[in-house]
Formats: sequence, structure tokens, C-alpha cells
Amino acid sequence: MLVRFLAVALVVWSANSAINGFFSIHLVEIGAPQTLVGWAWAIGAAVEVPLMFSFSALARRFGLERLIVFGAALFVARAAAVALVTDPVLATLTMAIHGAAFALVLIGCVAYVSRHAPTGAAAAAQGVLTATIMGLAMIIGPEIGGELSARLGLPGMFVAAGIAGAGGVIGLAWLLAPALGRASAVVVPEA
Repeated sequence: MLVRFLAVALVVWSANSAINGFFSIHLVEIGAPQTLVGWAWAIGAAVEVPLMFSFSALARRFGLERLIVFGAALFVARAAAVALVTDPVLATLTMAIHGAAFALVLIGCVAYVSRHAPTGAAAAAQGVLTATIMGLAMIIGPEIGGELSARLGLPGMFVAAGIAGAGGVIGLAWLLAPALGRASAVVVPEA
């Protein structure tokens, strides 16, 4: 189960990495000044950090697995928004969606892997997760994104990344389906 989860997480994170790898370029192409490009990344962090701190309470309320799937769905919503929006300010504001998705999926994946790792192997499993989502996805996403953007343009690549991300959401929902019908009893360590 954990290997399948990591494979699906790789799809979600690679799709997101493809978008992030070209997001600043896209902002400049649609006329955003450099200061707005900087603000975009600050907006993402401003949303992500409070959600990370409140993740434990959210997981108790809504369930760990639901937060993971919802966060992955937010990545897809952000991909659609970035593909469609041509106003630099509105495109910049899509980073609020990204920040929420990033926090929910990252912390959710860490908690999920920790909970499902073999006894005594939680740290090793989290290391594999980190290598998957922060290592492989950061290579795969921008590489494929670059190839696709050369053929489809950046908006087309964002659509393709959104479709791949949607496949990841479906995969996560399928893998996590047994737990989606109930609230998660997992206690996520406070940050």
C-alpha cells in the first residue's frame, strides 16, 4: 500500500512541480512586473505556513486522508486557474490556492507515511517520501513540463499538468477510499 501511495504522490507532486517550474516565466509573459512575481511566492508561503501549524486540528476534524485528497484537488484547481487566467494580478493570487494545496498535501503525506510505515521504519519511510516528492518530482515535473511547453505553450502545459494531477487525485481517492468515509483517528504531531 505504501509503495502505491508514494507512486501516486509522485504523480501529484510532479504535476505541481511542472507548474511551479514555469510559473514565474508565465507571470512575466502575461505582463506581471518583477515585484508581482516575488509577491506570488510570498502569497503561497503566507497561506501555507498557518495551514501547516493548524494541520493537526484540521486532521482531527476532517480526517487525514480527506485533507490529502482535498489538497491534491486544490493543486488541480490551481492548474486550471493558471491555464485560464491572463490577468497578472489574478494569476498571482492563484498562489493562495497553491499554498493551501502544498500545506495539506505535504503535511498529510508525511503523517500518512509515518502512520503506515512498518514498525520502527517511520523515519526511513519519511526519507523515501522526501526523496520522492522533493527529489524525483522536482526533476520529472519540470523536465516533462519543459517538453510540453515547447509543444503546447505554457497554458497548454498547465492544462496537461492539471490532467496528470487529476489522475493523481483519482489515484489517491481510490487508494484512500476505505478511510475517506470516516474521520481519521490519527493524531498528527504539533508543529
